[in-house]
Amino acid sequence: MSLDTVTLYIGYDESESLAYSVYSYSVITRASVPVSIFPIRLGGLKGFYNRPKGIKDSTEFSVSRFLVPYLNKYRGWAIFSDCDMLMQQDIKQLWDLRDASKAIQCVKHNHVPRETSKMMGSPQLLYSMKNWTSLMLMNCEKLKTLTPDYVSAISGLALHQFCFLESLDLVGDLPKGWNYLVGYDSDSPSYDIYNAHFTLGTPMWENCRQISQRWTEKWDKELENLNKSYLHG
Repeated sequence: MSLDTVTLYIGYDESESLAYSVYSYSVITRASVPVSIFPIRLGGLKGFYNRPKGIKDSTEFSVSRFLVPYLNKYRGWAIFSDCDMLMQQDIKQLWDLRDASKAIQCVKHNHVPRETSKMMGSPQLLYSMKNWTSLMLMNCEKLKTLTPDYVSAISGLALHQFCFLESLDLVGDLPKGWNYLVGYDSDSPSYDIYNAHFTLGTPMWENCRQISQRWTEKWDKELENLNKSYLHG
């Protein structure tokens, strides 16, 4: 696939199909280059991957995200992102940050949740490197260890802590604005916000709408524009 085309895999959960649609729309409408978007949906992986959602998994793609290199045929680069996000910038600017010396690039949060549950009652687990894998630039040629058999067998926690890499030196940094945590990070950060992450749940959930009025309004506006595009498409 041409490097002028951004390859984006987005985690898809049946309960968050609306969030997936809103996020995809926010990416497409701000992109200055073609974007190929692929949902990572458990139902679409049955031919080679049958690991079910675990009791500690907050989404259906908690583990299956690590299949991105396989799905991309271990060629070139791809972006993985959770679906509970809202793009605020041209995704080409993220794509242009690829560093060939790294296997993965991400925002290295120091994220220690205050609550014990999130979204619709799913468990809020504490572990180091939390939220690092919610948005990743992945150098697929350097991630051939991530076969369907391997991803099926290894614990989710080990995968989220990059057990498949020889060294954490292969994990590069991304500017924090590419994975801004709504409800955790400062309301007025010292950096530009390129991509907002509703890690506590998108405003599609009524009990999540009070987390941040500012970002609820932005998400609602994106949904409104998406609906208008359907009506006038």
